[in-house]
Amino acid sequence: MVISISLALILAINLMSVRFFGETEVVGGAVKVLCFIGLIFVAIIITAGGVAGQEAIGFRYWNNPGPWVDYNGITGSTGHFLGFLSAFVNASFSFIGVETVVIAAAESVDPHRAIPKATSRVTYRIGFFYILGALLIGLIVDPRTADLISDSGNANSSPWVIAIKNAGIPALPSIVNACILVSAWSAGNSYCWVGSRMIVAMTTDGQLPQVFGRTTSKGVPWVAVLTSWAFGPLAYLSLGAGGASQAFTWLLNLSTVAGLIAWGTLCLCYIRFHRAMKVQNVSRDTLPWLAPLQPYAAWWGCIGSFIIVFVQGFPVFLNGNWSASDFIASYIGIPIFVLPIIGWKLWHGTTFARAASMDLWSGRLREGEIPYREVKKGVWGKFVDWLV
Repeated sequence: MVISISLALILAINLMSVRFFGETEVVGGAVKVLCFIGLIFVAIIITAGGVAGQEAIGFRYWNNPGPWVDYNGITGSTGHFLGFLSAFVNASFSFIGVETVVIAAAESVDPHRAIPKATSRVTYRIGFFYILGALLIGLIVDPRTADLISDSGNANSSPWVIAIKNAGIPALPSIVNACILVSAWSAGNSYCWVGSRMIVAMTTDGQLPQVFGRTTSKGVPWVAVLTSWAFGPLAYLSLGAGGASQAFTWLLNLSTVAGLIAWGTLCLCYIRFHRAMKVQNVSRDTLPWLAPLQPYAAWWGCIGSFIIVFVQGFPVFLNGNWSASDFIASYIGIPIFVLPIIGWKLWHGTTFARAASMDLWSGRLREGEIPYREVKKGVWGKFVDWLV
């Protein structure tokens, strides 16, 4: 029932105007931020012993079992390294999605100001949500808790829910479950939108039939939206057992690997763009926003992303863990990404553009052409702008 309602809402919202879609994402983002802020206070109270009948936890779990936990019974430095590697891979999956701000530029009212503002906020939001969140989870949850790796298929395996239940706080786990449900729905909503816009972009470039570019009177690419949304019902596979459940795991691995490959290629594209600007003597000061530490940060992101793509399936190579299905699920995304590119270039005879001949100006507004829009915001508008 939950999946059906979520899919229906996602389709309805994505077929409306992009402004309505944006407003729903603002609401969803506000719920997530407020929920996390609440969890911060709850975590501090739990670790400080502020719950009636519970003693202070402090840094107990930092001392026992300590920062390094064995991986699947493998002890010593090898087990510690594999445990770190497993956590590192999982953490990288959690970051996938921050790049969607780039796709939003095409339909932003004022992209020259909105996109740089949104992009510059990514760094401190990562520090606030991910680093601070991981720190607090490490304080309030024993990493050896069995529920962390349970197959419950719901939010009961969330470390936040586990910590709150262990503290004996009533009702709050249900509230956290509701917030997690909103977050999951918001992610599906945004990715349906992103998928449809990528389909439109491929249509514009002549890589898909033009029928995918059809729009409504409000400019919504309804064929692309329906195509992107059509993959959503595959979520029902998670309710099955055996083959259906395995198929859902394959799709999950495929999507996460695709996200990492997207990161690597985005960084590679920026490296080539940075090189073209240097060769053509175009100053980076002409850009609306200057990414810091470039091109070194792009090289770091490119190499790091592709390394994670190749090592993320390491469990199948451990002694006694080989599984052909798990190996395919972990690495099938690589040929799916590479082979169409090779096939396209061989079929159409295209070549890679040299830095000196790259087009750096098509679609860009030059100096004096950028419109200025003064947006007046009240107290509530400024708060929402800061919040999301």
